[in-house]
Amino acid sequence: MLTTISHPPRLQESNLLAFGRAVEVNVRSLDFLRAIETTIDALKAHQESVEAMCALVGKFHELLTSPTAGELGLLDPDLKVEKAFNKVLDVLKEHYDHLAEKRNSARQDHLLTEEDGIESAYTAAMESVHELHHAMADLVLCVGEHDADVEIAEGKASRLYKVEETEELLADLKSDRSQHQPDQRNKIYQPV
Repeated sequence: MLTTISHPPRLQESNLLAFGRAVEVNVRSLDFLRAIETTIDALKAHQESVEAMCALVGKFHELLTSPTAGELGLLDPDLKVEKAFNKVLDVLKEHYDHLAEKRNSARQDHLLTEEDGIESAYTAAMESVHELHHAMADLVLCVGEHDADVEIAEGKASRLYKVEETEELLADLKSDRSQHQPDQRNKIYQPV
């Protein structure tokens, strides 16, 4: 049964203000839901982009470990690639930390619930960045190993050591380590 209103509510200032507040809350709720959806969509797109980069790094790794990799010659004779990739590793670490901060903010937002999916979307994005960081660090090592193999094959290795020269090798490694700043490959991430 339909109920009909025989007369409109009394138009008083308090009624109009209450109605205005109700409209504002309703619109704010729609804007909030739209913001959640937009955030999740952006994080998914970002995750897909990072995963595509990670797949490309995997292809580079495959090329460098293929039987014909020696035909590529030296890839990083002056260590420019290693330096550039170490900068990328720093950027990825900073980005991971930024995503972690955003996820923590979402966790603390009393308006968000687990069902909204914001936290899980940030976690998935963080995991993809972590995987890319790991793949890039492996690629740096792979390029170095490739170049070392090429130098050995071409007889251009700066110094090869025999087993009985272990002490000399360790001394050379210590002097090399003191001349170079540590790289960023082995930065540990906090668990996701």
